[in-house]
Amino acid sequence: MLKRLFLLTLLLIVSLTMLFNCERDKDDITGIIETKETGNTLDYFVYTAALNLHKDSANPVFVLGDSTLFYDISDEIDYIKEHFPDLQNSTIQDYLAKNQNKIELMGIPNLEVTCYLIDEENANQWKELHPNAYALIHFSQVGFNILRDQGLVYFTDFSAPLSAAGQLIMLKKDSSGWKIAKSLMLWIA
Repeated sequence: MLKRLFLLTLLLIVSLTMLFNCERDKDDITGIIETKETGNTLDYFVYTAALNLHKDSANPVFVLGDSTLFYDISDEIDYIKEHFPDLQNSTIQDYLAKNQNKIELMGIPNLEVTCYLIDEENANQWKELHPNAYALIHFSQVGFNILRDQGLVYFTDFSAPLSAAGQLIMLKKDSSGWKIAKSLMLWIA
């Protein structure tokens, strides 16, 4: 009896360990990533500010790629500094350093818009999966200055085959949170 209880306990521990260590299901037929986890790093507060900017739009529903992307600004730094004169060098350097690798995103906290995460395999079908969504959005990782009160993020906004854009956003943090200081359109289709 004691041996059977020990084996059942061991089986329960192994099962729970496997359950809590599994990654999100990337093979979901719908491509929708169901997650109750939300990010809590500084990057996520910046993403929240960028998405909540659209809370009063006619259709505040978005699909968000589940991993970051990178737009290399190395060759455009003079152009960027011309349009963002307050942008600090440490913010640019942090942006370039962080964006060497993709990271997987979790849910965005404190959103005042509707936002669905979608995996890369199903991103091309975002409109079929979420017909009420306005656009498919991708973010880069956020570059911060040394004081962590200035941020720089790149994002793309794809709403139709010939309606897409990529832009940089500079944000500043004050006592009430992150605010968009200025944005710069880098390309449009």
